[in-house]
Amino acid sequence: MPSQYDHPPVQGPFFTNITGFYRHAVATPLSLVSTSQPETTDFFGDTRIPNLNTSSWNETLAEELKGSWDWASTNRFDFNLKERFILDSDGHQNTTYNGWTWVKGGITLFADSPPLFQLVDGDGEEVEGDKREIEYEVYGLHHIRNGTYRMFGMPEGKKLDIRRIPTLFEDGEEHDLATRVVLLEMEKELKHQQENLLLMDAKEDSKLS
Repeated sequence: MPSQYDHPPVQGPFFTNITGFYRHAVATPLSLVSTSQPETTDFFGDTRIPNLNTSSWNETLAEELKGSWDWASTNRFDFNLKERFILDSDGHQNTTYNGWTWVKGGITLFADSPPLFQLVDGDGEEVEGDKREIEYEVYGLHHIRNGTYRMFGMPEGKKLDIRRIPTLFEDGEEHDLATRVVLLEMEKELKHQQENLLLMDAKEDSKLS
């Protein structure tokens, strides 16, 4: 999706919270290793596309890790998102970061012409099949002031390291603020885990005959 849109003030302010779901959205994939604009749509026309064709971008495992999904055939996506306030280590809303919210949810990509890939049947034999959808869990931050969402997506079941989220913000001030928000979340989670350990240690040993 484009990182920015034309948003005339007369059309109203940015949404401060988009908790909910959206179905049957049109998807326009764009390769970040290509600097050319898509020819079939003006969706990305006014957006600066990151150029990953640089020596600092390591593509050593890119081919291996991209899997069998044919990104070019992706034409639709569904998503569901949930936003929540920034909380301090005690679980209370932190008013210092009123302009930010955490965003968590899932995105499902669809392809009408799915690529072939290998399935394993009940007998352990490989059989050809097709996969028409692929699901990702997403986690990131919503900067309410400018209406942007910056999120990482990972396949279902893979844990996302939230320390990477600030790298999605190119502006120095935004990057610093996002880093503080992430540190606050990690402190809250650490305190929660420590309290759980204390509660576990306080339990009596089971009496066995």
